[in-house]
Amino acid sequence: MIPSLRNTGARGRGAHAVLLGILAVMLASCIDVEDFAATWSKTFLDPDLAGHWRKISQVPEDARHQWFFNERHGAYEVQLFTDNRADDDGPMYPVKSLAVGPYLFLANGPQKGLMIRYKVVDGDVLWYKLDFRKTWAIIQEKYPDQKNIYQDSAADGAVKIKTFDDEVFRIISTIPDDDVFWHLDTALRRIK
Repeated sequence: MIPSLRNTGARGRGAHAVLLGILAVMLASCIDVEDFAATWSKTFLDPDLAGHWRKISQVPEDARHQWFFNERHGAYEVQLFTDNRADDDGPMYPVKSLAVGPYLFLANGPQKGLMIRYKVVDGDVLWYKLDFRKTWAIIQEKYPDQKNIYQDSAADGAVKIKTFDDEVFRIISTIPDDDVFWHLDTALRRIK
């Protein structure tokens, strides 16, 4: 059973204009990654994401948007369609999955990319938004000397990653898996 979902708006993030069209309602949930570095070699193609998806929602407007995850050269190409018309920004590629501790992330990279946490439950894909402010407080408290995670100075205070190294991997792995840090943002159901 999927918990109640909030309606969240999308916002642009400069270099991620393509993602704005593809994962519009989920953009606020993304963690920007300047360089996945050697961690990109740990990404994989999650077969649970393949196919044609629609947002689970009671809002009729949401039914207009469909996502397609198509395999291409060992990665997914993700394309958004609205009213059966492909988004003008085109598909996002390459998109793979990355397991970090107990979490799965959809990752776009390997440089100037991003990642967003997801979980597959009963065939539906649940996308999670990280509470940036609470996460940053824990990082400052427990890992004050780390060098590759920083907080954006923008109003949203987004947590961002410079280089995804082993230390970043350990830190992300230790973020508590609860609704204090991770908020259910969007859920998709496979159509085909």
